[in-house]
Amino acid sequence: MTTPPTQTKNNRLYYLDTDEPVTGIVEMFNNDSQLWERQNYKDGKREGLEERYSENRQIVKKVNYKDGKREGLEEWFNGDGQLQFRLNYKDGKREGLWKMFYENGQLSFRGNYKDGKQDGRLEYFDEDGSLTKTETYRNGELVEENNNP
Repeated sequence: MTTPPTQTKNNRLYYLDTDEPVTGIVEMFNNDSQLWERQNYKDGKREGLEERYSENRQIVKKVNYKDGKREGLEEWFNGDGQLQFRLNYKDGKREGLWKMFYENGQLSFRGNYKDGKQDGRLEYFDEDGSLTKTETYRNGELVEENNNP
């Protein structure tokens, strides 16, 4: 269930059976009437913080939007609220540092994006934190790989 009732037309969200684009908060609920997702809209486009929740009411996703595109920090968490990965967006494209984590909280890998493409060094780690592999990218293309760093 979504409140208020809405419909999508031409890549924008409108109030149901109207030509009025949504401005404000839209909330979605699961079958048990628990809040599942909260989104903010301006003139029918996502704007501001979006949050998604687990069945135990923990935040599992946070992402910001500007003019309908992802902008800034995006974070995903497991059902217990532990950080799984973190990345950044600029104008809807991945930009900057991207990190992923193991269940024990240890860094799994980190890399960099520039204009939506992998760029620079990507590092892989085992669950104990030891570096296991590196890759180097330029403009999205793999240019070097090292399996014994």
